[in-house]
Amino acid sequence: MKKTMLFFLFSMLLSFAASAQIKPVKKNDTKPLPDCVIIKGGKLQAKAGYTVEVSSDGKIFTVSNAKGTVSGTFTCTCGGGSSGDCNAKVTTFGIVCNGNCNCGFVVVIKGVAYSVDLSAGLLRKN
Repeated sequence: MKKTMLFFLFSMLLSFAASAQIKPVKKNDTKPLPDCVIIKGGKLQAKAGYTVEVSSDGKIFTVSNAKGTVSGTFTCTCGGGSSGDCNAKVTTFGIVCNGNCNCGFVVVIKGVAYSVDLSAGLLRKN
């Protein structure tokens, strides 16, 4: 009887501990990429009809169309807890962030920062 009771209590504790560790998946943590860019070869690439302008400090780039309509503003930042210098570089093959840290793209949409997940082809909420 004692063994059965101990087993029952242990099972209950284990199930409570397991359910406490499961976190609900938040909705709206991802967004599609802005319509002005695609991912090709692990790099962002402006779609046909769009141009890319890099800021004078090399950290921000803006993608706009021939009408001057801004379609996306991205920032190159160090991620993953790394620090250093990270700059945008436009090549014939695409747009990359490079530097001496774990560089990545960040875009802010309506006050919310998203990291560009190149492997999944979408934006992930920071």
